[in-house]
Amino acid sequence: FRNHATWIQGPSREHDWVASYGVEGISSVTVDLVPETAEAAKFYTVTLYFTEPADISPGDRIFDVSLQGEKVLENFDVAGEAGGSRRTVKKEFRGVGVDDALRIDFNSGTMAPVLSGIEIVMEDTSLTDKGR
Repeated sequence: FRNHATWIQGPSREHDWVASYGVEGISSVTVDLVPETAEAAKFYTVTLYFTEPADISPGDRIFDVSLQGEKVLENFDVAGEAGGSRRTVKKEFRGVGVDDALRIDFNSGTMAPVLSGIEIVMEDTSLTDKGR
């Protein structure tokens, strides 16, 4: 989906350009992150950006999101959390351990899941540094 950035509403205008585009009906995303030469898995901060592109009511589109097989958002309602359509919701998850690839899964609930953006930032320590 795509909308003009000026159609995005909300208190912060910082991520309107991210929220104005996205995908509807996504089931998973896999991103290779750790180079083959790495000795240990790494930790990442993963930020997901969501926007409800359709003119629907809160509760109409509900879905789950998992990172590395662990459910991080259950019964997630973008329009409900944002207070309506075309508003940005930013969800940040720290300390996501990745051995080689980051996998993000979306499970459909009432309607097909939506996603506007993904930001992945490596943290300073590896899994072995955190005693894992």
